[in-house]
Amino acid sequence: MKLFGSEENIRILNILREIPGKFAWLGLMICVASAFAYGPWLLSMKSYLIMGFAIGSLLVMFIYSRFLKNIDLGRMESGWKTWSIIIFVGAGLRILWAVLVDPVYGGDAISFHETALRILSEHRYASTYQDVLGIIDRQIELRSWRPPGLPVMLACWYFIFGHESSSVIAFNIFVYVMTSLILIIFCVRLFNRGGVSVVLAVFALWPKLIILGSVPLTEAPSLLLFLISVLAFDRFLRGSLPSSVGAGLAFGVGALVRPSMLLMPLAWGAMAAASTRVSLRRGALVLAGATIIGMACVLPWSLRNQAVLGEFVLISTNGGDVLYRANNPRATGNFTPAGERDLTQFITNEAEWNKLGSAWAVEWILENPTEFLKSAIRKLGYFWGAGEDGNTFRLYYPDMKDRFPLIVLTAEILMNFSWFLLLFAVGGSLVAIRGEIITSPLLVGLMWGTLLLSGVHAVYESHARYNLPILGALILIAASGPMLSRSGTSSAQ
Repeated sequence: MKLFGSEENIRILNILREIPGKFAWLGLMICVASAFAYGPWLLSMKSYLIMGFAIGSLLVMFIYSRFLKNIDLGRMESGWKTWSIIIFVGAGLRILWAVLVDPVYGGDAISFHETALRILSEHRYASTYQDVLGIIDRQIELRSWRPPGLPVMLACWYFIFGHESSSVIAFNIFVYVMTSLILIIFCVRLFNRGGVSVVLAVFALWPKLIILGSVPLTEAPSLLLFLISVLAFDRFLRGSLPSSVGAGLAFGVGALVRPSMLLMPLAWGAMAAASTRVSLRRGALVLAGATIIGMACVLPWSLRNQAVLGEFVLISTNGGDVLYRANNPRATGNFTPAGERDLTQFITNEAEWNKLGSAWAVEWILENPTEFLKSAIRKLGYFWGAGEDGNTFRLYYPDMKDRFPLIVLTAEILMNFSWFLLLFAVGGSLVAIRGEIITSPLLVGLMWGTLLLSGVHAVYESHARYNLPILGALILIAASGPMLSRSGTSSAQ
């Protein structure tokens, strides 16, 4: 009997190929189920109410999964005319909100905007440190504090279109349109045009993206680049060599926008292992090639940091400070202004400040593993447990709470309701199409990327806005339930 090619070996290989999908399915299922307990926990409900809400939500989710075969999104098959109208409506809503309400660039947004302006005016990259505690009595210029991806994108955009607030709105609408087009390609690959209108409509009407459409933040570009990296790598697995460049560029640029994207090769590895179109050896080569292309985008910036700071810094020096503030005795899991020990005294030596913050955080984690685990669970609660935690209006529309409290309350309820409705749909789809979802490289990549990007915030600080980069993946997984439960197979095998 031949050692290779026998039925037994093929069966074993198929079992091995399902492992990444099964692991991702289980992890995402746990996250979704936990979210139904996290939500009422964030509202400080009593334990019996938390338990009751979680159990009731799971029951509703399982009942929904039983009826998915009766939901025929395929009957809503449409074409570019309908899709264009939906995209146009989404863009119109973003413009309408921007016309009615002027944002304030609070938090990260002001730093990204000012850094982009400095690139244009002074032709160099530097950010002014925001001391929210008032410990530092002077402005300090940092050369590698913020990841450069978004400020450089904004600087290029401002150079062409100007730097007025309308230019930021136009940039976010451009990102929205591009993301919509990528979602169309995903749907066509997965469902053969079925369900495209529903996916586009959910994305176009997502309240938090509309409200944040006037503010320069990393979440929307990260959402786009995450989807591109998964889609392009899937095409690469299918034999399209040019797609390796697209996957690598999306990974590299995505990491420069949001360093958590550095974990994407792990999602690619799961896709390669799940694919029946390539051998494990070729899959490993494909993975290495795309990763090298991505790191080729990152390393020039790393070399620039070496030249400017005198020490190697892969992307930014923000990581050490954030890591320590998220892992110390004072950490809340959400944004914590300062840790127990004063790290700001070292800020004039930017590289040392970054290294020391990381070292202190690791020291605390190793000395307090139980507290770290509790903190990680709490951080995941902030990530998965709410579509909105009050920070959106507090940071970017601070006057609205006093002037229009009813509108703010309605918007926050709508953001949370839409989030939990999406999680119901995701959980129902995971239950209904487990067999299909664990064997589709595209869906496996989306699930793994979702887990990785959320897992970062079990270590670093977390809040509800950080779940926006995984929104597109969750919408596609939710749509997979009614589509694939009827057909029984994905076109993206």
